[in-house]
This record gives sequence, C-alpha cells and structure tokens, in this order.
Amino acid sequence: MRYDGEGFSDLSGGQRRGATYLGNVNLELTLDAQRLIGWSGLTVFLYGLGIHGGHPSTLAGDAQGVSNIEGPTKWPLEEAWIQQDLFGNKFSALIG
Repeated sequence: MRYDGEGFSDLSGGQRRGATYLGNVNLELTLDAQRLIGWSGLTVFLYGLGIHGGHPSTLAGDAQGVSNIEGPTKWPLEEAWIQQDLFGNKFSALIG
C-alpha cells in the first residue's frame, strides 16, 4: 500500500481563495495459491486505486491542473490477473 497526499492553499490571485487537501491510495495484493490452498504455480494479482479529496485547480482557475493526482473521487479496481506457471516454470499463462 502506498498513500500520497497533498495540501494546497491559494492565498492570493487565482480564481478564488481557499485551501484543499487531496490524496490517492495505491493498493496491491499478490496471492501465492501454493501457500494458501496448495495450488502449485498459481499467482493472483489485484491492484486498486483510490482517489479522493478536493480540487486545487478550481482554486487556481487553471486549465492544465495543479496536481498530477487530482481527479474525480473514485475507487476502481485497475488491474486483476491470474498467472499459472507450467512445465517447471518454463511456460506460463496469464489471464486478466
């Protein structure tokens, strides 16, 4: 898990005065099925991203964006896959 947070304050100029905070959470989960259920060579991977907080670009009134982590609030599953290693790890199949 990784968390990035940013605070912004517009003290003068821009569209309007104010302060805001925004952040995002990166969650990764890798499961080794051999350890969990005894299924040899199977790996499950999930990646989710949570974006939350204010919108500092509305304070500044800019078109390009003040922060590269600014966005609409959402918590999507961004990536999911299952990989099976075969033939003594000489070949693998990945679906996702």
